[in-house]
Amino acid sequence: MGTSTGLQLRFMHDLTFDFHGIALRLVADSSAVIGAAQFAFKPFRVDCLQGDILDLRVETCSSAPRSTLSTAAKLVSDTFRTRSSVNSPWICSLYREPSGVRSAYFPDYALLRVFGREGVLILLRAALSDAHLICSVLRFGVFELIKTRGLFPIHGAALEKNGVGVLVAGPSSTGKTRSCLALLCNRWHCISNETAVVREREGMAEVLPFDSENDASESVASNCPDLSGTLYSRPPKRRAKAEVNSADQSTCTRVCAVLFPQLVDAEESRLEAIPRSRALIELLPQSVLVFDSDLARSHFDLLARLIGTSRCYRLHCGGNVHHLPFILKSSLMERPNRTSAVLSTRGLRS
Repeated sequence: MGTSTGLQLRFMHDLTFDFHGIALRLVADSSAVIGAAQFAFKPFRVDCLQGDILDLRVETCSSAPRSTLSTAAKLVSDTFRTRSSVNSPWICSLYREPSGVRSAYFPDYALLRVFGREGVLILLRAALSDAHLICSVLRFGVFELIKTRGLFPIHGAALEKNGVGVLVAGPSSTGKTRSCLALLCNRWHCISNETAVVREREGMAEVLPFDSENDASESVASNCPDLSGTLYSRPPKRRAKAEVNSADQSTCTRVCAVLFPQLVDAEESRLEAIPRSRALIELLPQSVLVFDSDLARSHFDLLARLIGTSRCYRLHCGGNVHHLPFILKSSLMERPNRTSAVLSTRGLRS
């Protein structure tokens, strides 16, 4: 995994980042990669690093060298979507090589190899024209490295108000953005819009910012006129980029409630308490794949701790989801042992 003298001469660009106390150096041979990294990790950019430093080296080439995987054991293959211009499914296959190196192969895009504190990302030149795709691959690589230092990502939004933290988790197109905008309109602060990160602190799970850009479909954003924003084009539909109340990047909060939104064809929005065991099952798929057994156990224990100290709800997103702040306030004020409560906005409109 070391860098040869020849490779050192190729790398003309480097950036340094501090992800909540975790130092990482990114070195690349492409200005397109550096530009994407500056955009994706802008809040964490620093000029110098101290202590134990993680290294991510990014090389560009015409084809990914799969020969390194010929003797590797395939662990799992998964499909998900990346925020690229083609908006196509993204296939990722995870491997463990005999030497202990962990590899993630993205056909037609990239190959990531991680060993300890070092990572090498081989990115196909054909992918350099898609900035969103580069950002997605870089984020995957950074996540795999910072996991080794106890910082785990979750696909979901995190918000905070007066010390109360809420995590909104679930797959795409279930109402996450609609729910978040409803809270933001009520002076909640955005910790992370699309990806939150979780770590253990004093035996508790706390959520920290990773990104704060909020975007939504034009129709969803129109339901929150209190948020200013601009429209821009991102396939397959126009998007609205909202100017929101973003928390400081140093903000960390302990989650009091976890919401799993679900769009429903009804006027009323309501919260339905669900068992913590069900909540954990639904939260697990929203975490980025972990293909190291020790890290996987730590990740699972951390998510279980987060769920175990939070109230968990199914959020049925109806036509009046903008009343969510009042529904949530009412539910959090109730006694914790009421696990079968179903709340609506009736009686909360005054």
